[in-house]
Amino acid sequence: NPSLCLPPRETPDRAGAGMSQWACPACTLLNSPGVTTCNVCGALRPEDDPSSSGAWACPRCTFMNQSGRACAVCEGPRPRPQESKEAKGGKKKKEKKKERKKPQNDLPLPELVTVMEEARLERSCVELFQKKGVDVKQLVSKLGGQEWEKHVQPFKKYLVELGVKPGHALRIRRVIQPLADQRNTAEELPPIGCRVVVANHSVNAGVCWSEGRLEEVERTGTSWRLHVSTPLCVDNPSRKTFEWAGMMTEHYMVVPHDLDIALKDGSSVIGAFSDTVVPGGWAWYEGKVIGWRRGMPFVQYQDGTQWAHPHPPRAEMLDIDNSETELSRQVVERLCTDESHQQNVSPTPIIVIRTGGL
Repeated sequence: NPSLCLPPRETPDRAGAGMSQWACPACTLLNSPGVTTCNVCGALRPEDDPSSSGAWACPRCTFMNQSGRACAVCEGPRPRPQESKEAKGGKKKKEKKKERKKPQNDLPLPELVTVMEEARLERSCVELFQKKGVDVKQLVSKLGGQEWEKHVQPFKKYLVELGVKPGHALRIRRVIQPLADQRNTAEELPPIGCRVVVANHSVNAGVCWSEGRLEEVERTGTSWRLHVSTPLCVDNPSRKTFEWAGMMTEHYMVVPHDLDIALKDGSSVIGAFSDTVVPGGWAWYEGKVIGWRRGMPFVQYQDGTQWAHPHPPRAEMLDIDNSETELSRQVVERLCTDESHQQNVSPTPIIVIRTGGL
């Protein structure tokens, strides 16, 4: 719950006695004199960062800066020396490999003989398809499924060219159509292993979302079931089952695999905050981006609290495979008592779940 992340009491900083606060060159946060890295974005203090010296051109606005890690005009971050065009291109190629996978559960299809019997066609039709090397999977792919009206005539023509009578082609289409629709539904399912946050209840702020991982997709007739382990930050997470009803319902929410969704005013996000009431000691809360503060998105949560978050957050925090350690109860609690909370800046991560505009 964002309201639980109260700012800590100010304590004397012996190491920084007699010194003034220093502004982070990357996010402009005022940090205590005794720390050498920014409490929000982790940037080094300018005098401790050898890479902050020397003139450099901002890749965003082309302004020629004399020094520093952030542009003096647009506050864009200084590019790292190793981030050449080739390196960026290689990075993009690696990211493409992480694009959304197809479900690992193959859609079971009936035998060709079963399809022809359901279409009330003779054995000769089965022999015709076998002779042409055509199976049920090929027929399903040929028909398509979505907006099938556009595919009826091409599908009929395809069957007639194989030697099927026009009247028989219509019967076959009626049997293949439900199979094609099921295949399209299967392709829309989230990949095994993805992040699925599950609706929970916090006494302090109503509905929140607990971290979960999709473990199995099960087909039951013409529908699908999702089996999710949650919450991940406890020793023995429970296994919950949901009927598939799209990427987001009141009971579960599949976090988009592509975490580079455009972030702008009006976008919906979920932010991680400590909450001792829920299992695991922390949860995700939904909010909406209402503006920007020091180059960071400013989010208003459903309980009325407002927080600015560094974006994008550390990549390892958003890696579902490392959620148990990178976003454990201890980590989130530590982040929620960080000095940056004195200025309504939260170092906890946010994930964009829906892009939008005000």
